Amino acid sequence: FGVGDLILLYRRPLLVLRLTLVTAAVDLAAGWVLIGALGVTGAALSVLIAIIAGALLRRHSLRSRLGVDVPVLHSAGPVVAALLAGAAAAAALLLAPLSEPAAAGIAIAVALGIYAAALRLWLRMTGDQLSLVEFRTE
Repeated sequence: FGVGDLILLYRRPLLVLRLTLVTAAVDLAAGWVLIGALGVTGAALSVLIAIIAGALLRRHSLRSRLGVDVPVLHSAGPVVAALLAGAAAAAALLLAPLSEPAAAGIAIAVALGIYAAALRLWLRMTGDQLSLVEFRTE
């Protein structure tokens, strides 16, 4: 859970249930379309689509119902890091002349390494942190 999830959970628990149901419905709908065509990759993409939809809904709910405005760039670092990692994993799978399990292992290792490095760089550049040590409530 992120801080936004915790704020919604404590202030609007019924809304959290509704957001969860909508996110699950998006996942089911996307899965219905994508799994038949893409198999396991389609399943992964449907989960990604649902997570993005849920994040957008939570952001909108925080702003419209509680007046909490989360800056758009707050999520930019992790999203860019994930996109870089995904591109690196795809490239590793395409370029690796190894058997399928070995290529998948290399792709995962490369992707996780690039994600960690990109996220660490973003944290250093922005001065942000991943913990709630500095978080204060009213």
